[in-house]
Amino acid sequence: MHISIHKKIRVGFFIAFTAIIGASVVSYLIAKNLMHNASRLQHAVEVSKRLELISRHLKDAEAAIRGYNITHQQEFLHPSMSERSVKIEKEYRKLRQVIDDPPQQKNLDTLKRLLDIKYGQLLAGARPSSGSISVKEGELSMDQIDRKMQDMINIEEAQLTEKSRAFTFFSNLWIPVVFIISLIAIIIGIYSYVTLNREFRLQLHIESRMRSYQRELQENINLLNKSNQELEQFAYVASHDLQEPLRKISTFSDRLLLKYRDEIPPKRGNW
Repeated sequence: MHISIHKKIRVGFFIAFTAIIGASVVSYLIAKNLMHNASRLQHAVEVSKRLELISRHLKDAEAAIRGYNITHQQEFLHPSMSERSVKIEKEYRKLRQVIDDPPQQKNLDTLKRLLDIKYGQLLAGARPSSGSISVKEGELSMDQIDRKMQDMINIEEAQLTEKSRAFTFFSNLWIPVVFIISLIAIIIGIYSYVTLNREFRLQLHIESRMRSYQRELQENINLLNKSNQELEQFAYVASHDLQEPLRKISTFSDRLLLKYRDEIPPKRGNW
């Protein structure tokens, strides 16, 4: 594989991996924000539900007091104002457990003081000696409680609206970003896959050609070895065939030398 292609593939995979990590982080942040908004919505619904229950219990108690004051029938005082106050206090404690925002906790403290006043009015209204003044005071106290509850609901709705706007902004901004990043990662991945596949095919072709060359080279080496063996055999045969006349000439010369030693003249000069 070429060095330049190898580097390109490494850079491509690094960019794709970085893009995927970035998209994953952004998706996690968006999902976290979505979960936070869902939790905030659930919190606002829970607060509104608890306030609604407190308001309904108070209004039921107010209606019972008015019915008793008009008819003087004890049936309107069942359940008693003390029992109704216990139910309201129970809902208030649940509301206290739900709310952890400092401004809302201050509103809860104010609501608690108003509820304590209301408890006293309810108990006083259940007595036969109570008059129209207690009813007017009860209406005024109930209006204050309703306003305080509405203030708390408005705060919850404002916080929920703010969170929703922030989530909408980030969603509109980051969702296209995540899509573009994912698209870039996919394109880089496809390009890297195509490049790797092309390089792999090229590598297979080169290896196939190398194996073919190796086979041809081995065949040529075998042919050369065979030719060398044939040449060695030919040389051996040729040398053996040439040595035989020489041995005969040497033998014949030795016999002539022995037979005609005395008749052969001595060497003269360079001869």
